[in-house]
Amino acid sequence: MRAAVIRDYNADLSLETVPDPVCEADGVVLKVLACGICRSDWHGWVGEHPKVKPGAIPGHEYCGEVVASGPLSKWKIGDRVIAPFILACGACPECQSGQTTICKNQRVPGFGEPGAYAEYVSAPHAHNLARLPELAQQIAGDWALIMVAGIATLVAGLAVVLSHNVWKGWPAVVTAFGWLAVVGGAIRILFPVQIAGVAPGLIADSGPLLPVLIGLSLLLGLYLSWQAFRPARA
Repeated sequence: MRAAVIRDYNADLSLETVPDPVCEADGVVLKVLACGICRSDWHGWVGEHPKVKPGAIPGHEYCGEVVASGPLSKWKIGDRVIAPFILACGACPECQSGQTTICKNQRVPGFGEPGAYAEYVSAPHAHNLARLPELAQQIAGDWALIMVAGIATLVAGLAVVLSHNVWKGWPAVVTAFGWLAVVGGAIRILFPVQIAGVAPGLIADSGPLLPVLIGLSLLLGLYLSWQAFRPARA
């Protein structure tokens, strides 16, 4: 397959032919449909991230179509899915307590293993993946893939919240920072779902627009936080 590879820090990525990824028992291999560019990728590209070395393939905000599925994975060939930043193991004490972001066995494509700046990517611990919303594709076509790839962590988080019956009927808050907060708030307002709200955090690195964005974030945060702690609607 072809992939964009970091050969030198602060230099153009190198387009190369590399081995196809291997499908793990609890994972899938995806044909990459879209991949976002994140500030974290920049930190790896300039050499600031300890897990990103020359020869690394970046890319952790991605969506794709399943082309191979391991025996322990629920996904089928042809399924379109999105992935969160962290692929948690689901079995460690941290995961069992719901703190998947500090999973000690977490896997992160693009940081320590090949990422999605490629034609294909291996996604282990595939229980973390969420189905790509069909409605978004019907409305926005290929643009939906680009948007979803850029907010993969938030969308996957929403999907996880909605899929947990243990929270059914309870208010829940999904927090996000920066532009994810604004997009999350828009999703909550325009497409009401059975969670109480998305509370945005502070927007940083926004230059002269920072005061305006902070104001919008605070207003949106107040509104959504108020909704979050209202009694759950039937």
